Amino acid sequence: MPHFTFAMVELMLLGVTLYLHRDQSHGGLVLHPVLRHFFRFWLWFCSGTVTREWVAVHRRHHAFADRPGDPHSPVVFGLKRVVLGGYELYVAAARDPNILANYGRGTPTTGSSAAL
Repeated sequence: MPHFTFAMVELMLLGVTLYLHRDQSHGGLVLHPVLRHFFRFWLWFCSGTVTREWVAVHRRHHAFADRPGDPHSPVVFGLKRVVLGGYELYVAAARDPNILANYGRGTPTTGSSAAL
């Protein structure tokens, strides 16, 4: 059973690193459409991650790194708030229609939580 758990967690980490970060956010890696679909499904299935939201928040973070406007900067919000309340900071940024529109371009729109 530990091997199965390790494999499932590893798939999630690969999905975040390869699909969300390298392929979707920065375009430094172009995955095959089958792999894109697999990782997109796997991340949604295991964690509820919506590609457009994750990418938009991540790109916004890079655009305003450690300055006002960074959605989860420990310099702006303090380390304690980012560590203990990082999810709330992420959700607030992911629900901002301006962040999604400006930084989520080029990502899949089906299944996005625009209705939230």
